[in-house]
Amino acid sequence: MNVVPLPGEALVILDPSLRLVIDVIPSEDGHAQARSPFSELKEIIGRPDVFIANRNFRTKDSLFAFLSKNVHFTNRQHGSLYSDLSGRR
Repeated sequence: MNVVPLPGEALVILDPSLRLVIDVIPSEDGHAQARSPFSELKEIIGRPDVFIANRNFRTKDSLFAFLSKNVHFTNRQHGSLYSDLSGRR
């Protein structure tokens, strides 16, 4: 029997002004959704000024986490979360 480890995945926080990775949240399950380590990410939200995330992080949980820490963020709209624009762009 050939035992092969599952691929891992990492959520990486990059500081573009330094061009350096400033934090890494590893995940043992490479087949899990990209947002599965979000509970650990919530602990460090607030250090960077702006988070740029892919559409998988546009959930109610992540949006409220960003808002509660008073940080700026931008991401694409996920297909499962619908909203209407309010105010000016």
